[in-house]
Amino acid sequence: MSANSKKKLTLWVTTVIVSMLSSEIGAQGQSKWILQQHSLVLPFFNATNGKYVTLLIAYEKNSLECKPSVALLALEGNRLGTLVEKRRSSKTKDKLIVTINGNTYYGEGDTAINTYSNGLEIVSFFNEGVIGELKFPSKFSVDIGKVSSSPIFYGETLNSINFGLESIIQSCIKS
Repeated sequence: MSANSKKKLTLWVTTVIVSMLSSEIGAQGQSKWILQQHSLVLPFFNATNGKYVTLLIAYEKNSLECKPSVALLALEGNRLGTLVEKRRSSKTKDKLIVTINGNTYYGEGDTAINTYSNGLEIVSFFNEGVIGELKFPSKFSVDIGKVSSSPIFYGETLNSINFGLESIIQSCIKS
């Protein structure tokens, strides 16, 4: 198979995975933020289909400035598999959309879409409004590409991110 054919096949597989997320994940419920290394992590497990879904908040450098990023991971199993492909997309259909307490935030700039042997990770930068909303226990939903009446992931946080916020900001500043 030529390199161009492999690239087209991987792009097609990634597109199919993203389009199927709404029916595959089915994650919902309540969870608590935990601090893991340089991220705040909100883990969920759907016992019905065995999917692990995680929302991560971190600060990352974007044009020499530390900005909040949100990552959605949908995995088979509770560990990240082998990286299959990394790609970036500026297309609207690939953007993460996070609604928190009724306020909707759209990913800014390019979206990173990383395909793993056991799932998918989608990462976007967001404005500080996302962080402000999560300083309190919150109800949220996550969509990709457009706001939907049946989001791919929704739930409720049982705690604030305040306990780990300074730590994740400092890890970005020091990097």
